Amino acid sequence: MPPNLHVLGTMNTADRSIALMDVALRRRFTFEELMPQTDVIRKILSDNNVDAAVVDLTTDLFATLNHRIRFLYDRDHQLGHAYFLDVASLEGLRKVMVDRVIPLLQEYFYGAWPKIAIVLGCPYDEAGRPLRKGHLVEKTGAGQAYAAPMIQAEVFGEEATLGFDHDDYENRLDFYVSPNLRTGRLGQEQLARTLLGLLDLQADVFAQRLALLAPALAVAAPTAESVSAG
Repeated sequence: MPPNLHVLGTMNTADRSIALMDVALRRRFTFEELMPQTDVIRKILSDNNVDAAVVDLTTDLFATLNHRIRFLYDRDHQLGHAYFLDVASLEGLRKVMVDRVIPLLQEYFYGAWPKIAIVLGCPYDEAGRPLRKGHLVEKTGAGQAYAAPMIQAEVFGEEATLGFDHDDYENRLDFYVSPNLRTGRLGQEQLARTLLGLLDLQADVFAQRLALLAPALAVAAPTAESVSAG
């Protein structure tokens, strides 16, 4: 082998099926751990002239997601920063969450929606009531609900579904991605509220962050001419 030959490879520690090969490789190569890096996202998005408030939201959301994944699962299943490097707007961030992050969480947690809802900042109790309180929750005719959740939960009633009371079954919760978030039909301010709602922010900080996003909302909002043309 020539002395100037360098072999570089990458592997994901979450892929447990490669464990035996991993041992063999570790005897022959030097390993360097490369964990998700918020600074990489911040630098690339800033270099791409993305609005500063959108950059802050993207990096904070990324860090919060990984913090919760580490707590509920393990450090090896954290999200990679590559998912977020092409974000240029709130709409771009929405697409990353809906098309990539939420499906990945479904795989990670084997469809355990209560845990997925926790990661996404909208946990529910067994009756489908919000576990978070304060400014994120609003009163409804049925009690209380999240004002702008990524995941919604509804009681799947036994009698309403089966038509009778069965001893072997009981009410269950039905979880789903908020329809307007999934289809991109949220207004820009509501989208900003939904994304900010994932973070753990006090009411005054939440309002400040929403105000900082105002320029990005104005740029992203469709004009009357574009709406009529569409």
